[in-house]
Amino acid sequence: HGAIPCMARPPHEVLGVAPDASAAAIRSSFLREARRWHPDKRPACETAEEHEAARERFVAIHSAYEALMNTAGTADARMFPGGTEAAFSSA
Repeated sequence: HGAIPCMARPPHEVLGVAPDASAAAIRSSFLREARRWHPDKRPACETAEEHEAARERFVAIHSAYEALMNTAGTADARMFPGGTEAAFSSA
């Protein structure tokens, strides 16, 4: 989105989430954007340049996800010592 290269943007902007987004919101945005930009899911009619741009965008999305989840994971670990999976599971 926009003219600023993905790698120069803060991770939350790359994924389109708030700076204080929850781990669930970060994951949801990552999955949506990953499906949209994954090079293997792009139309076959794309040019080589478009395919490379999609690959670069996908790499930036993945890097942003990892950076935010490291931060969100730390916050979630403080809030949910058993992990968010255990905190929100119905079992």
